[in-house]
Amino acid sequence: MINWLKNLWNWLKSLFNGSSEPIEPCDPPSDPKLTDSEYESVLFALLEEVKKGKSWGSCQGILINRNVKSDELAGWIEEKSLEWLQNRHNYQQLGEDLGELGDIASGKLGNIATQLSSELENFQQDNLQNTELITSNSNPSETTVDEVQRLIEQAFEQCQKGEYEAAIASYNKALEFKPDLHQAWFNRGNALHNLGRFEEAITSYDKVLEIKSDDHKTWNNRGNVLADLEKLKEAMASYDKALEIKPDDYKTWDNQGLVLSELGRFEEAITSSDKSLEIKPDNYNAWYNRGIALANLERLEEAIASYDKSLEIKPDNYDAWHNRGNVLANLERLEEAIISYDKALECKPHFHYPWYEYTWYGRGTLASRSTA
Repeated sequence: MINWLKNLWNWLKSLFNGSSEPIEPCDPPSDPKLTDSEYESVLFALLEEVKKGKSWGSCQGILINRNVKSDELAGWIEEKSLEWLQNRHNYQQLGEDLGELGDIASGKLGNIATQLSSELENFQQDNLQNTELITSNSNPSETTVDEVQRLIEQAFEQCQKGEYEAAIASYNKALEFKPDLHQAWFNRGNALHNLGRFEEAITSYDKVLEIKSDDHKTWNNRGNVLADLEKLKEAMASYDKALEIKPDDYKTWDNQGLVLSELGRFEEAITSSDKSLEIKPDNYNAWYNRGIALANLERLEEAIASYDKSLEIKPDNYDAWHNRGNVLANLERLEEAIISYDKALECKPHFHYPWYEYTWYGRGTLASRSTA
């Protein structure tokens, strides 16, 4: 009888409690991965908006409407890049369009677009086909388009690894075969600039401009070298040429602002930074350099606001934390200044400036110049 009651009790409990075995939770269904054609549709819709001159904030509406994250699109572009690079002659226009996307997009998508655009442009097959290859020491019959292509690709890989001397040697060989290959002269100039061989870099850029006088990237990079040589007025002239050709190049506006600050023309420097920010509002360098110009004009509260904008975008910008501390110290807001200096030292413990009182507010290191 007792056993029967126990069995009845257990049966009744099972009715209320359900099965004693745990129920496996069901994972929510994941969004299906887009097909290549769907990603392609998103990318080209995005590129169309960029061509219309829309801001990055506006362009992001395309991604939101299609329920695609920018990093997800960047990953797909990265996967497709090998296919596109193997058929570069079919993707020349895509290379140009990706360059424009890279100019305004932020994060991984901007980086991938810029890098792939550079690679597509660096290996333009139309520059290597249907032209006479020139050489002085080699038998022309042994000189082929494939060999020049190999040298250019080799040089590009060497640059990627920081092997600039080797890259220059490879570009020199390619240019013996084809002296009017303007992209080789351009990349050779970049390699020389990285090595600090400034005068030679300018000569290389000038060769580009003999062949393609409307290359805004070359005018920009030439301006950077001239600025490094402290030929500031000549640098300004180069930036002006770049902006005549491409007025919406935020990097050149940025670089022009740097030189204007170095010339002490701070109001104009702010205008240049503002132009850069109209095109790319999340350009932390422009906010930072704008802050320096404002500080030099003793517009200290505005300078702090500019540094704060830079730090919203790049919280580990130790120069911005340091210069922000200088401005706060000049406003006698010493506790806040110390917090800023501490932040600078968190970002870069061996950054020596915050360890002693800096006599001139707002006169820290300018941001580095942006190459095209």
